[in-house]
Amino acid sequence: MRISISKFLKRYATILLNYAIVIGVFYALGYQMSAMGIYAILTGIVSGEIINMALSKREK
Repeated sequence: MRISISKFLKRYATILLNYAIVIGVFYALGYQMSAMGIYAILTGIVSGEIINMALSKREK
């Protein structure tokens, strides 16, 4: 159980890091993203990861 939580946290941290990079690139290119748009994308990916983790646990 502890290993799977650690793996999940690593995956979550890499997703957040990728988000920070993408948002930084958008700002560098001059695109202004609203906070609501960023929140919607972030929520969608986090819920997708939770569903993905649940499905992968069920397959085992």
